[in-house]
Amino acid sequence: MTYPRLRMSTPVRLAIGGVVCAAALIAAATLAEAAPAGDPPGANGTVKIDGRAFDGDIDNEPHVTCDFQVNFFNFDDDEHANIVFTVHPPTGPGTELLRLDNALVSDDPAGGGDPDPDETFLFSASQLGLDAYTAHPQQGFHVKLTVERIGAPGAGKHKVFWIGPCASPSPTPSRTPSSPPTSPSTPPSSPPSSPPSSSTSPSSSPSSP
Repeated sequence: MTYPRLRMSTPVRLAIGGVVCAAALIAAATLAEAAPAGDPPGANGTVKIDGRAFDGDIDNEPHVTCDFQVNFFNFDDDEHANIVFTVHPPTGPGTELLRLDNALVSDDPAGGGDPDPDETFLFSASQLGLDAYTAHPQQGFHVKLTVERIGAPGAGKHKVFWIGPCASPSPTPSRTPSSPPTSPSTPPSSPPSSPPSSSTSPSSSPSSP
C-alpha cells in the first residue's frame, strides 16, 4: 500500500528548524557550564622575571637591578620544581650559581586562561655570588634561569636576563677624637744668681803708747 507523501509548507519548516537550533544552543550552553573552568590537562605554567618596583604582573623584565623576583603562574596543584641559576656568556661559561631543589611553586590548581599567580621567590645578585664575576659596563651580569619540573612532562622553563650589580655601601668616614690643646711649655724659672758677698773685717792696728 502506498501512503501519500505529506508536504510541509515553508513556514512550518522554518518553525521546526528554529526549534531545533534553539535546542542545540541550549544544550551547548549547558555543557559549557558543566565543564570545569580551570586546571587544564598537560604541563601548565609560566615563569616571569620581575624587577623593582615589584608589581606581580604576568610580564617579563629582561633587565633588572640588584634585587629581583621569580614569579610563577598557572602551575598545577602541589607542583614542585628545581630552580637553578647559571652564569651565561659573556659573563661566564655556564657555571651553576644557585640551586633550590624541590621547591613548591604552586599550591592550587592551574587557572587555565586566568593569570592565576602562584609562588614568588626573591633573589639578589649578591645571593647568586655574582661579585666574583665582572659586570658588563652597561648591561650588568648575564644569567640564565632554568626551572626543572618534577614529575611533569616537558623540558622545563627557561629565562635569560641581565642583573645590575648591587650598589656598594658608602664607607663611613672614621672620626678621630680631638685632643685638648696643649699649652706651651714654660721653662722653670731659676732664681737669679748673686755673686757671693765677701765681708772684709777692718784690720785694727795696735795702738801706740
